Amino acid sequence: MQQSIYTRQGDRGATSVGDGRPVSKSSHVVRALGALDEAAACLGVLAARREPLASVTRERLCQAQRDLALVCALLASLPREPERAVAWDDVRALEHEIDVWTGELPPLREFVLPGGTPEAALLHVARTVVRRAERETVAFAEAELGVAPAPPSVECALAYLNRLSDWLFTAARVANLRGEAC
Repeated sequence: MQQSIYTRQGDRGATSVGDGRPVSKSSHVVRALGALDEAAACLGVLAARREPLASVTRERLCQAQRDLALVCALLASLPREPERAVAWDDVRALEHEIDVWTGELPPLREFVLPGGTPEAALLHVARTVVRRAERETVAFAEAELGVAPAPPSVECALAYLNRLSDWLFTAARVANLRGEAC
């Protein structure tokens, strides 16, 4: 018999993370995990589009989803360290792609409105959700970890989230440039 998806624990406003102990669904860690889950879902919507993508490959979007899952695993397991986590090489990979795209783009001279092509609009939605996930992760680190500076794995995860939102912003600009949107 398959394990049931429902536990009824959530009916009273609790869930469990990491070690299985119950925590409030309004806790900092659950809020951060929820925002990260939403960000991964936004990337999944982009990857599932039937139209060819102008800015990024579907595999790259799926890799970003896997990286977000690693950030979730880190937050859910703290203060223990998970077996795998996002690494500074992942941050540098995003920076490299941003730098390559920036060479293709005209200089920024004004605020960029979040829209343009459907692909760019979805990239902007994903960017704003990643920014929220970053804010929630910072709030979690400040409230729950109570240490300054944060552990190196958390610092790297925060840098990754910051850079991922920059990457999505730049990808949206590329999508608009290649899709000839305003």
